[in-house]
Amino acid sequence: MMWARLIFLALLAPIGALAEPPELLDAPRASVSSVPSMDGQPWYADMRLAIGKCWNIGSLDAAALSTLVVVGVTIAPDSTPILDSFRLVAYQGGTEKSAQAIYESARRAIARCGRDGLPLPSKDFALWQHMELTFDVGALR
Repeated sequence: MMWARLIFLALLAPIGALAEPPELLDAPRASVSSVPSMDGQPWYADMRLAIGKCWNIGSLDAAALSTLVVVGVTIAPDSTPILDSFRLVAYQGGTEKSAQAIYESARRAIARCGRDGLPLPSKDFALWQHMELTFDVGALR
């Protein structure tokens, strides 16, 4: 099974600002760096912007500012997220509680923006069927 890695820093962070993610702690799966990056794909920026518009971080506490979270999700051929496929892949910094809060916020953003389909080209389905998206609230500072 092929997994895609999509670095989602924030709307304000430049695309490709993080060429390789930092080493992730508490990872229940293999290292995130083992999956291909989507940085070079033409739809990458559209995907980041679409999810970013739905990502509400207003209710997160100060501890969340130092927490980076990787969310795994499987996307259906119609480019909608499969709701029971979401999982917290890993987190770095912060506390388990802040990581869970960011995960829930990120999960809601992906589900809400993906309800009618994400801006993903069907011809690249094999690339984006399984994604690991990195959410970094600190990039908004």
